[in-house]
Amino acid sequence: MGGVDLFDMLAGLCRVDHKSRKWYRRIFYWALNVACVNSWILYRRHCSQLSVPNKDVLDLLGFVTRISQCLIVINKPAPPLQRKRGRPSIKATDDKEEQAPQQKRAVNSSPLTEIQLDNVGHLPEHKSVKGRCRQCKTSIIRTSCIKCGVFLCLKTDKNCYVTYHTKQYN
Repeated sequence: MGGVDLFDMLAGLCRVDHKSRKWYRRIFYWALNVACVNSWILYRRHCSQLSVPNKDVLDLLGFVTRISQCLIVINKPAPPLQRKRGRPSIKATDDKEEQAPQQKRAVNSSPLTEIQLDNVGHLPEHKSVKGRCRQCKTSIIRTSCIKCGVFLCLKTDKNCYVTYHTKQYN
């Protein structure tokens, strides 16, 4: 009974129940929820066995979110994971002078390691803007990965591109 009660409590925290007239959809979503909750319980058990600090262990919602992101993006070419900081710029016009919108730097978030190492759709792209290499952090280059959206060196003497997308980096 302890396992069933624990599952019911955890499944109630982030319910994936969708009302539908088609009975098989409800069963599918229930089975998906069972798989996510049980895999999170196993994940927590493995983290405690490996002595992972509590601050590095994902909570249930973060775990389900990470699973969702990986299932959406893995093994598919995807747009880069970039977002701009601040509010969207609006062209404000005054009677006396026009204010030019300020340039905002894009924040490059790191791709998930599962996406970084999936070896699908990671192609180099030449950009007009320059950026610092994510691997060696010294070179300023114009070559970036289409899928990850990070700048990486791709030269004859230094190939950070391959190192970043293989397990050598981690």
